Amino acid sequence: MNLLTTYRKRRWIRREADIARTEPDTMARHAQTEEVEPGSLQTVTLRDHIGGPWWALGLFGPIVSVDIGTHCPRCGQPRGLPQWRGRVQTWTNPCGHIDRPAALIDEASELLLGARVDAQIQRIHNRNNLIAARSAAQTRANRAARAKGYTHA
Repeated sequence: MNLLTTYRKRRWIRREADIARTEPDTMARHAQTEEVEPGSLQTVTLRDHIGGPWWALGLFGPIVSVDIGTHCPRCGQPRGLPQWRGRVQTWTNPCGHIDRPAALIDEASELLLGARVDAQIQRIHNRNNLIAARSAAQTRANRAARAKGYTHA
């Protein structure tokens, strides 16, 4: 992947994650992740270097709070404990891998998009169950009508 393709992919993931944050089903599913797997997510505050103005070269950007996994995505070991450094949080991973703010925001966006897919699957599953229940009710009604001697016109 060249640099432009990577940049476009990252922008697409962030745009879709921003849209997903406005969907109540997605946020409910994202909240269920913490209930199902306690301690699997942690909220950190960091500076979004990509979200700032182009002329600032990443020095100034909005400060965002994101939910990320508690384990290093490269090796699976636990992440370090976040400590406040001014308005943002920093930490040192015991495994030695470095967490860059852009990678963390991408990780949080991908987690949110995963919750969005789970919510859509749940919606489809609920809709299919409703259709099956209506179909079964219609079949029972047709059988009862035939038993009484009624026929369709």
